[in-house]
Amino acid sequence: MQPRRLCLVLLLCCPFAPAGSAAAATASTAAARLTFEERVGAQRAIERVYYSHASGATRPFEEAVPRAILERKVRTYLKQTVALERFWSTPVTAAMLRGEAERMARESRMPDRLRALYAALGDDPVLIQECLARPLLVDRLARNFYAYDDRMHAAARRAAEALAADLRAGRIDPGVPDQRGPVTEIRRRDHAAVAAGEPEAGHRLDGRGPDPPHVDLPAADYDRLRKRLPDRVGGVSRVEEQHERFLVRVLLDDRSDRIRVATFEAPKTTWDRFWSEVENDLDEHRVETVASSDGPTVMPATRAAYGTAAAVPCLPDDTWESVPVSTSPPARRFHTAVWTGSRMIIWGGWDGVAYLGDGARYDPATDTWSPVSMSNAPPGRRHHTAVWTGDRMVVWGGFNGAYLGGGGRYDPVADAWTSVSTAGSPAGRQDHTAVWVGNRMVVWGGFNGAYLGDGGRYDPVSDAWTPMSMTNAPAGRHLHIAVWTGTRVIVWGGFNGSYLGSGGRYDPATDTWTATSMIGAPSGRRGHAAVWSGSRVIVWGGFSGGYLAGGALYDPGSNTWASMVTSGAPSARADHSAVWDGAGMIVWGGFDGASLGTGGRFDPAANAWSSLEAANAPRARRGHTAVGADGRMIVWGGADDTVSLDSGGRYDFTAGAWTPTSGSFAPAGRYEHAALWTGAGMLVWGGFDGMYLGSGARYDPATDAWSATTTTNAPAARARHTAVWTGGAMIVWGGSDGSSLATGGLYDPWADTWTPTSSIGAPSARHRHTAVWTGDRMIVW
Repeated sequence: MQPRRLCLVLLLCCPFAPAGSAAAATASTAAARLTFEERVGAQRAIERVYYSHASGATRPFEEAVPRAILERKVRTYLKQTVALERFWSTPVTAAMLRGEAERMARESRMPDRLRALYAALGDDPVLIQECLARPLLVDRLARNFYAYDDRMHAAARRAAEALAADLRAGRIDPGVPDQRGPVTEIRRRDHAAVAAGEPEAGHRLDGRGPDPPHVDLPAADYDRLRKRLPDRVGGVSRVEEQHERFLVRVLLDDRSDRIRVATFEAPKTTWDRFWSEVENDLDEHRVETVASSDGPTVMPATRAAYGTAAAVPCLPDDTWESVPVSTSPPARRFHTAVWTGSRMIIWGGWDGVAYLGDGARYDPATDTWSPVSMSNAPPGRRHHTAVWTGDRMVVWGGFNGAYLGGGGRYDPVADAWTSVSTAGSPAGRQDHTAVWVGNRMVVWGGFNGAYLGDGGRYDPVSDAWTPMSMTNAPAGRHLHIAVWTGTRVIVWGGFNGSYLGSGGRYDPATDTWTATSMIGAPSGRRGHAAVWSGSRVIVWGGFSGGYLAGGALYDPGSNTWASMVTSGAPSARADHSAVWDGAGMIVWGGFDGASLGTGGRFDPAANAWSSLEAANAPRARRGHTAVGADGRMIVWGGADDTVSLDSGGRYDFTAGAWTPTSGSFAPAGRYEHAALWTGAGMLVWGGFDGMYLGSGARYDPATDAWSATTTTNAPAARARHTAVWTGGAMIVWGGSDGSSLATGGLYDPWADTWTPTSSIGAPSARHRHTAVWTGDRMIVW
């Protein structure tokens, strides 16, 4: 494959020529000449870079990544390109590809890895845009368009509306357990009450198995949430749209300090099912035309795209900022995360309403999320385990209303699931441990109505289980820790009616157990963290009737414990994360009666703690995941004291600094707002999300970028208003903020300014009215 050398300099900070240049025209023409075989060759080069960094990989690259997978990946992104034009009238232009490539270069959190990808493509700008940027861009755009396309989800919306009508008419009794939605109790707690013994949502801190699903909120947040729900017991909410479903909520009980809410769900057709039905009708060869259709006349990615191209001025850089819409997975907690060597894969969990059976892959080199296929995936669950085998993620166990004894094997290269055998598998359970010992997954302990002291060994190659010896095994428990030393699995701590300070060493080669010493061991606990330093297990924090800030170091060779210094340690906590950075343990987040956003680093050689930089750290949380990733800790998900989170951060061990993970920069969720199309962009304004909103945003599909509309001189917050496009401005009028309104404003998207509409001779206040633009005036009726 001969690289196409263009007359431009490839720089990481600005790797592509501006649109309109001869180089851009040459790049667009060259893109049209890329053959399918050249694209497959480029895909092979990209995958080889990623596979060379795969943790624990044992198979040859050609076996792990066969040509059939490479061809499927290329066909998929070419067909998604065609789908964007066919279904959503969005041709992928050279400017969009440049914008995506520039975003990757600007936002990469592993620039060395990104440079390696560039080098693998011969530093060829055409190949970088077409074979690295295009797949990420078209997948993100297609999935985002599909998720909220009313044409695709009309049946699900009608089902949700019918469900709401049946609930209002009494044809469905929300007090009877229903498979369409769980019942959640929401409790009002002040900070002192929470700190005295708050069980986190769906899990008791005393360790005695799963609590009925509930959420504990600080008083102010509880009061705010209560205003968003029906005002009387038996009341039914309006239909709420989410990424993968429509929800209807019913208020079942209303007391001074708690409410119970039943949530009913109408699922949307999944992307995987939609794609399987349409992809065979899409001709990937049409991409040659799409790729070169804009030629050298495309506007630069830094320009706005409102109105006609001729009328749009170039806005200053400090007015417009191009940021991508992300496909980061929906907020959740109690999920799992594994590090493959190149990507973090998260899967499963709970969002406060439903057990989740989806996930995503995060690539810090390109700072992008890609969804995990849901085809053949295991049922949704929380409190399960996941291990990385070197080429597969194995998910097993957990809880989704029942204790689960099944799972799945996920291949991130092929984006495909296969089931885990249940023949000879341990009984279903949650809060167990699972570790990868080089050729087997070792599962032990957990809870399924009883505290379990058994387990099993799973071989993902043969898809077979073998039992574990119970001779000399530790007492049954859950919420314990397990680490792999290279020769032994060390199990310690947990809860079985008492907080345990005991454990055991398991040798998978001989299938034998020996007890860990009790001399000098830390006090019994659950919710603690542990890492393997290469010679010792470091245990820290946890809960034993109170939150703990101490720990100890265990040497499995000599079966001895050594104490840890407490001076300079982070504050006491449980359910935090801990990762090994090569020379020390990084602790972050957790819970001490409130969610925490702080942490520290322990150096075992010096027996000393140091604090973590707080600037740019993720918001406080617990129930999150954290993985060590090539000199960085990646934190994602979890919950703060109010809601599940879909955000995260990366902590650089060397620099001692945080940067955020990619997230969505679209406006906050809302309904009963106004949205209109300007000819080349969308304006969204106002609406309701539990309170009336006076904010909005501009969306540029050419650069896949959102930017906020100014609030200076904007109309008062409202919903159920109207908005019309005049050809150069948006007119907002009327609506409601609890009372009907007779005011409005005119918004200029190029200047980003508001001007009030006149009130002289205006109609009387109203909402849910209509308004149209005739060409020279707006008619309201």
